[in-house]
Amino acid sequence: MRFTARKRLVVLVLLLAVSGLGVWGALSLSASTAARAALDMGSVPDPPRSGAPILTATITPTCTSGTFGSWTVASPLPLAARNFSMDSDGTYAYAAGGSNLAIGALDRFSRYNPATNTWTTLTPMPVPAIGPALVYSPINNKIYVFGGYSSPNVFNDTQVYDIATGTWSEAALMPAARWMMAAGYYDGKIYLAGGSDSGGFGGIQTQLWEYD
Repeated sequence: MRFTARKRLVVLVLLLAVSGLGVWGALSLSASTAARAALDMGSVPDPPRSGAPILTATITPTCTSGTFGSWTVASPLPLAARNFSMDSDGTYAYAAGGSNLAIGALDRFSRYNPATNTWTTLTPMPVPAIGPALVYSPINNKIYVFGGYSSPNVFNDTQVYDIATGTWSEAALMPAARWMMAAGYYDGKIYLAGGSDSGGFGGIQTQLWEYD
């Protein structure tokens, strides 16, 4: 029996659906989807064997507006800087640390109000830091600034800013010194990944730390 290319494709889809095989997530059809495809070709597939996993269809997101968003130039930083960190509490955005050629490591801590497009300079960090990790914690309404660098030292400190009182305090030290880490918050805990334990471009790390 001779098969057309289209029929061969349908047979391949049926085999994948029945056997539960997947190709790097690219194919994610359910058995019912395969059945509908076979019906379109005038044939009916065998049901999946007992115990075989049923694959589910994956919805491909589409752009509803049909156009990309535009860029807007907002109010510039109060102080030119690089290698700093930002996060948001849902109302404001906060920027901590960084560096510039004139000053070196910065202790600056600023808040951006998107509603008014304005910056406010807040109480400086106790320890100036280049490349710290900044994370907002919604469970206690505080901002955590982890580690950082100021030549020749890499820090393992945890600086905590209380939004309600506008004051800084120290929390538990990190397990080791780091700067330029990736950071995030999930389900009451803070996660710190990678970074470096030395200046320059050396000492790159792979760790993932969880802070409760």
